[in-house]
Amino acid sequence: MLVTGATGFLGRRLVEKLFERGYWVRGLDRNLSGDQGKTAGGAEIVYGDVGDLASLRPAFQDIDVVVHAAADTSGSEEGTQRTTIHGTKNVIDLCREFRVSKLIYISSLAVYGVADYAKSMVVTEEASLERYPERRGFYGGWGRS
Repeated sequence: MLVTGATGFLGRRLVEKLFERGYWVRGLDRNLSGDQGKTAGGAEIVYGDVGDLASLRPAFQDIDVVVHAAADTSGSEEGTQRTTIHGTKNVIDLCREFRVSKLIYISSLAVYGVADYAKSMVVTEEASLERYPERRGFYGGWGRS
């Protein structure tokens, strides 16, 4: 299993839980600082930047499941375009090329209109989305803040 964003806030915890449950995990990290090949939370960590298609190819070798948790959280338009949008396209393209059997995409809670929810409401995939995404910036929305 490949986890993109494996050393990020969510990815790091996901890798630990997957490893605890007996899964073999390869984690993708764009800022290795000499850690390539080492393990983190039980995962083999390899270099790859979702915004750079060529750097991703080695990580997809012998992978049947991809959990895509990488995203730019800076809130900048450039980061969103390169990592969140173009990077997701790269991951999808490589899943097709390498015939990955399952792709699990993790988005952000920021897309939901939580300000409109009743206290203690359970958020599901059917929950209403943000009414004014253009006010949320590029990370959680779809336009200028």
